[in-house]
Amino acid sequence: MLKGTITLNDQEREGTYDFTKAALYMTRGFKHKFGDEAEELILKSIETIMERYPDNADYFQTLQYTSDNITTKYWLIIDDYGNKTYILTALLPEEY
Repeated sequence: MLKGTITLNDQEREGTYDFTKAALYMTRGFKHKFGDEAEELILKSIETIMERYPDNADYFQTLQYTSDNITTKYWLIIDDYGNKTYILTALLPEEY
């Protein structure tokens, strides 16, 4: 169970991406920053995105995680590799 709270920022434009159908990856920095919570944080973030944008999620989502009065920004980005192959990467902004 996550100790903190997730905040989903407003997206800049609409899209047609379904974050539930993408293969999940995270950068080394993301894994290091969030440790044991990293995987659950991605899954809860996807749930939050799909609740807010069920039919119009953009490929690029910015979020924040607040735990122990520390807020960390992170991104979820979907890349479309054709043939219905979608890769979701969780990363920190400084890793872009």
